[in-house]
Amino acid sequence: MAEQVLQEAERRLPVTSQTTLAHAQQRARLVRALYRSLDQLLKARPVPSS
Repeated sequence: MAEQVLQEAERRLPVTSQTTLAHAQQRARLVRALYRSLDQLLKARPVPSS
């Protein structure tokens, strides 16, 4: 999953927008998607045994 997240970020980062607002919105969506994926990775990782 981590590899998929990195590939998605690499795919989306080079895309430029026409306006500053659209650019900021696109970047905000990317950050939200990355954090969502990070949360899923953290939930999926094994719990260390004590």
